[in-house]
Amino acid sequence: WYMTTQSAPWLPTNFDPNGVRESYGKMFLTLWNVYRFHADYAVLDGFDADNSSNLSPISERSPLDRWILSKMSTMAKEFHRQFVEWDFHKACRDLEAFVVNDLSNWYVRRSRRRLWDESVNSDKQACQHTLHEVLVIVCRLMGPVAPFISDSIHRDLSGFSVHLADWPVGSLLVESSLPPQDSTLEKTMDIVRRLAETGRRVRIDSVRRQRLPCREGWIVGGPDISDFHEILAEELNVEHLTTEEDLDRFQRIEIAPNRKSL
Repeated sequence: WYMTTQSAPWLPTNFDPNGVRESYGKMFLTLWNVYRFHADYAVLDGFDADNSSNLSPISERSPLDRWILSKMSTMAKEFHRQFVEWDFHKACRDLEAFVVNDLSNWYVRRSRRRLWDESVNSDKQACQHTLHEVLVIVCRLMGPVAPFISDSIHRDLSGFSVHLADWPVGSLLVESSLPPQDSTLEKTMDIVRRLAETGRRVRIDSVRRQRLPCREGWIVGGPDISDFHEILAEELNVEHLTTEEDLDRFQRIEIAPNRKSL
């Protein structure tokens, strides 16, 4: 994995053991921790991925579930295209970014509370099915480059070797096993994540620690992201989040002379 992501296959590369350790810690440990998170709660809840009676249609799952499945489909198709064009380094970098930034740092982190619920409910089942589906596809994509860890996880999730599984991206002869894409949802979630980063900077600039809850927060203008207000409020530790259209309420215009020009 390190040799593939380090540089283009046609460029000479000096081997660096520290780079191997970095790849191991960044990609492999992250993927393994996501898998263990799913597997541990699956055992506690008696989750069975083959039990279709508890399987919610993707259209009925939460926006967070639908987003990660759509994001995975977009990444998988781009991964396939880059493999066909021999851009293996770009493909694997994109897959690593998906696992680290989208799957682990956002989806799993925002879904923990859903699996903490002791009672088994439809939302909890949907989260488990979503994690299972994403991990299976990730293992199949990385199988050609990282054959061992992908096979270990895939065998535990599906009961057979990843190297006997169909390639998830379809062609003219083979039907795709990827979930449907929703570009609008992906763009909306990108806005939500950028707002979360901006909100954290606002708290830092105003010397308001993240652990201290704020009573109210406002999003001034922009598209409708009301479906994600709860996620964003938790991310910023704000009790109540609303959208505000009156920009004048949040800005102050000062006119001062440019003394140097004068």
